[in-house]
Amino acid sequence: MQITALFTTLLLASGAIAAPAISIVSRAKTTESCMARGGKVNSWKVHDFTYEASHTYTSPKKSVYSSTATFTLENSALSYKAKCKATSQSKDSFDGKTYTCKSESGDSASFTFNHKTRVLAIDQSWSCAAEGGRYEAKGSKALELSCDDSTYKNPNYTEGKSGLYSHHLISCKPLTVKVPVTEMSAVL
Repeated sequence: MQITALFTTLLLASGAIAAPAISIVSRAKTTESCMARGGKVNSWKVHDFTYEASHTYTSPKKSVYSSTATFTLENSALSYKAKCKATSQSKDSFDGKTYTCKSESGDSASFTFNHKTRVLAIDQSWSCAAEGGRYEAKGSKALELSCDDSTYKNPNYTEGKSGLYSHHLISCKPLTVKVPVTEMSAVL
């Protein structure tokens, strides 16, 4: 009887050793927190940056300036893209002025664009409300724009009569490019 009990104990013990391990795996999706995603941002993606400037003379002494820059700003930490647009009626175009981008959230993004140096500078801040933190990031890049530059002078212009004297147009092809983040801070 003792041998049978010992044999049964050995069989049970060896079965426990040979039994496969069972683990419970969660099927819940694991997502990175907003703060974790934000800490990985090292650049923005600027989609379809376009620039156009026109200088129209209605007479040799009277002219009108008009410039537009537009693009879509993508931050990999965020689920939305910001729409950015600037218009200017100044001879100096956008030099030095900051323009605000529009987004779906209360976060903010703004930019400056120097048409002479073609430097685009971005400033963006976004909050991680659920975690009580926020990020602020800045960066810039000189854009390698491909632009057409044309000038038209009306050969039939007559002084004192209304009409077009000349028109100068710069029109750049859409450009998609990464702009590096050069400064970033987080507040928890």
